Amino acid sequence: MRKTATFYELYFFESAGKQRRKGAKFWFVLILSLALVLAIVLFAVFKKSTNRDKFSKKAFLVVVGKYDFVSDAKDMADNVEVAGGAGFIWVDDSFWVVAFAYPTKEMAENIEKQLSGSKWRCEIEEIKLKKPKKSWLSNSQWRAVEGLWDCMNNLFEIALALDRKEISAANAYKQISKRRKDIAFLEKKMGDDELDRVFAERLETVKGEIDEFLKSSFPNNLYSSGIKSICVKCVYLCSGLWSEVEKLQK
Repeated sequence: MRKTATFYELYFFESAGKQRRKGAKFWFVLILSLALVLAIVLFAVFKKSTNRDKFSKKAFLVVVGKYDFVSDAKDMADNVEVAGGAGFIWVDDSFWVVAFAYPTKEMAENIEKQLSGSKWRCEIEEIKLKKPKKSWLSNSQWRAVEGLWDCMNNLFEIALALDRKEISAANAYKQISKRRKDIAFLEKKMGDDELDRVFAERLETVKGEIDEFLKSSFPNNLYSSGIKSICVKCVYLCSGLWSEVEKLQK
């Protein structure tokens, strides 16, 4: 027959129980802390990805005229620039004069309503933007895709911030100069094969547009217009990127 536990046995079992409870509490707190850190990291990555890709699905062009002849489109584009719009001529089945591009239809519709009482008749054109598959590209080519998308998004934000008077022209100039350096760096990384040339041509075009802007003396009412024009140019260049890369993969 087992005797009643001694004082030392009771003390041992009580101490062991405390240790187990203490150990369990430690692991619970550790796992909870790690889960919290992981959730914060995943949220930050998701937020960054969302911001980077806000232009990666669709863009909405506010078109103020479609013309059969480029000379007529040029006259309208000049008028749009004076009014503070992009005045970009988008070549499709005809020549479209674009006031600006927006990442959401709601934003484009707001501008359409504002212009509805003017002499311009506006319409919204939806443009699908699709990044080429990463598996198709080398690391430098993929960085070029990301660079073009980032440039497009950044120029859009700068132009809107100028319109809202949230930043100065000097601040906008500084940001665009930095973006120009980024584009030039990516261009230098391109090689000589056919796919590299596709990206190099686009990067060079954007760099040239930025150079023209930076060396021009815009009056205040046209400064935002110049940035919008580069932004719409980026949309135009990115809109045909998927199909062109896909053809070269076949």
